[in-house]
Amino acid sequence: MAHFIEPKLRIMAGDRYHRLVVTEVVPGKVHSLCDCGTPHTIRRDHWGKAVKSCGCLAKELISVRSTTHGMTKSPTYRTWVAMIQRCTNPGRSNYPYYGGRGITVCSRWRNSFEAFLQDMGERPDGMTLDRVDTDGSYEPGNCRWATKNEQAQNQRPRAPRAPKTHCKRRHALSGTNLRINKAGQRSCKECARARNREAYRAQSKAVSD
Repeated sequence: MAHFIEPKLRIMAGDRYHRLVVTEVVPGKVHSLCDCGTPHTIRRDHWGKAVKSCGCLAKELISVRSTTHGMTKSPTYRTWVAMIQRCTNPGRSNYPYYGGRGITVCSRWRNSFEAFLQDMGERPDGMTLDRVDTDGSYEPGNCRWATKNEQAQNQRPRAPRAPKTHCKRRHALSGTNLRINKAGQRSCKECARARNREAYRAQSKAVSD
């Protein structure tokens, strides 16, 4: 009876599995770098399975499960968990805006809720965790409790929108068909002429009636 041989998984430098990112693939082994900064080597056939970090994830889970601070249901604790998740968990919808663009949590806070609580204090009502430098990481000196208005004023500037190339009726907004007013708004001359014709017909009909 023939035995099924599972094909080897194609693994390349830069591949990510949870907290591990591949740095080099050698015969039988995968060298990787954990999000916490620790190099980690595993067997090739173990990649993409049970091993999700260098071991720091298990330590964090044990720390959370054995915690005695009595604040696991508090807003401050939920903020701490959410901060770590959006920076380390690719499965989170907001990961691309945090961990996906290089935002990290310092090891002091990542490994200890008590340290985070000591540095930041409890979360005041109506406030959220905000980074002073929005391109910087979560660490003492770069974080504060801020109101929604303060956080909105501290957001990264949005990239300017590309100008429209077509109007709603799909006429090209270019050349002799493009009109730009004093405010810089772009509009379609063909559509403007069509509206004028419709208005003229409506007015003529009203006069004849």
